[in-house]
Amino acid sequence: MIFLLQKTLQVVVAFFVISFFAFILVRLAPGDPVLVLVGERGADPQTYKEMQQRLGLDKPPVVQYALFVKNLFSGDWGISIVSKESVLKEFFQRLPATLELAFMAFLFGSLIGVPLGIFAAIKRNTFWDYSCMSLSLLGYSMPIFWWGPLLILFFSITLGITPVSGRLDVFMDIPFVTGFLLIDTLLYGEFSDFSYFFSALSHLLLTSMAMGTVALAFLSRMTRANMIEVLGEDYVKTAKAKGLPFWRVVIFHGIRNASIPLMTSAGLLIGQQITGALLTETIFSWPGIGKWLVKSVEARDYPVVQGGIILIAGMIIFVNFIVDLLYYWADPRLRK
Repeated sequence: MIFLLQKTLQVVVAFFVISFFAFILVRLAPGDPVLVLVGERGADPQTYKEMQQRLGLDKPPVVQYALFVKNLFSGDWGISIVSKESVLKEFFQRLPATLELAFMAFLFGSLIGVPLGIFAAIKRNTFWDYSCMSLSLLGYSMPIFWWGPLLILFFSITLGITPVSGRLDVFMDIPFVTGFLLIDTLLYGEFSDFSYFFSALSHLLLTSMAMGTVALAFLSRMTRANMIEVLGEDYVKTAKAKGLPFWRVVIFHGIRNASIPLMTSAGLLIGQQITGALLTETIFSWPGIGKWLVKSVEARDYPVVQGGIILIAGMIIFVNFIVDLLYYWADPRLRK
């Protein structure tokens, strides 16, 4: 119970800190949202003053922040200055695209990174270990704004295997049921026709590969470090001395215990995947919350930027909160 209260208090404090910085940093950025909205030619003093009052920008910053927090708790996250749509509505319209991308990127990184880390730990201080870790370091060091265009140049332009951008072929149009195209295309198409599904998958592959490279490198290095630590424990040495097959020792004693600290790292990585969508979605024209937020920053759309930052941060906080609870449940030492 004490552990749960501590984590809940941390979530509340983190929310208020993030809301404060989101409010302040947006207003410190250069540009004037009133001029963006009415245009420089239409910004006569009277119109400018009326627009300021309408947006609530004529009040002192302290009053603006108090009203901002009050509206957040009442469910009013503001109206976009540019589109005149609700911030929450726009956010949840684009959220499935980002979640689908983040999940596929994390899946790509996990399916390759975790086995790579286990293999490197088993082959510790050998050529294979050094090769795997060198590749993971290279993957972790490559910036997405360089790696993304490089993948497009090779797979899309040179080989012509994958599309360059978007979520679906321009000639394909399906009703959005869940917002997750891999699901919606299966619901829309007949069992004998998977062309829509494969189109959605082909658009997702390159983007998730670019975004999942960091996850792959991170998970491989963390898995290797945890596996080496676990394989050096006394209970593993005892299992080997009893004559258990090596694969049983690795699976039932090594991987099982090394996965506990890996859960916390995975939680942090999921948050990193969501924030990494900002650059990835911009490069690949992926219609998710990352691209939406970048465009809103360029347009000085205060309500969208503020609401978007807090909603994204809230998702990351929630994911890490759930991971902490799972870690607490999985590790009996924390319950002593």
